[in-house]
Amino acid sequence: SYGTNTIPSRGFAIAALADGSPDEVASFYSREMQALGWTETANAPNGPGQMLRFEKQTRSVSLNLIPNGENTTLSVTALN
Repeated sequence: SYGTNTIPSRGFAIAALADGSPDEVASFYSREMQALGWTETANAPNGPGQMLRFEKQTRSVSLNLIPNGENTTLSVTALN
C-alpha cells in the first residue's frame, strides 16, 4: 500500500504512485526541486527505474522511481 512514515527526529518516507514513466517523473522532480533551490547530487538508472538525490543545506531527499505499468511507483525519503 502507499502512505507515509515518520523517521523520528530525522525526517519522513513516502510511497506513492505517479503518472508517467520513470524518465518523465525524474525529469519533473529534477526541474521542480532545482527550481526550489535544491542541488541535484545524483540522477542515475537503478535497474529498470531511476534514482535521484537532492541536497539543500543539511537536508537531503532521495527518490527511487520504479515502473509500474503506465505509471511509476515513487519512494521518497527526506532527512533533516
